[in-house]
Amino acid sequence: MKAKIDRNGILKVERAGEMKTQCCPYTPENYTSYCGDWCPKFEEVPENAKLHLSYRVKVCGGSTYEIIADERPKGAAHAQE
Repeated sequence: MKAKIDRNGILKVERAGEMKTQCCPYTPENYTSYCGDWCPKFEEVPENAKLHLSYRVKVCGGSTYEIIADERPKGAAHAQE
């Protein structure tokens, strides 16, 4: 699946042709707790570490997403929930 990380570090997954915010699967019925780079279960996995061409994100030890856009500012600290 394709995804992007928005400027705040929140994971957005492509579904039905549009990017939708991924909610945290560990907080059921709480649609304001988002999946993002502040979570210890959010693992960034480089595809080609030497060239930094692309990378994937593994979420909660399961689903893996191909990151097609990373909108986080360079050098900024991880986002806060």
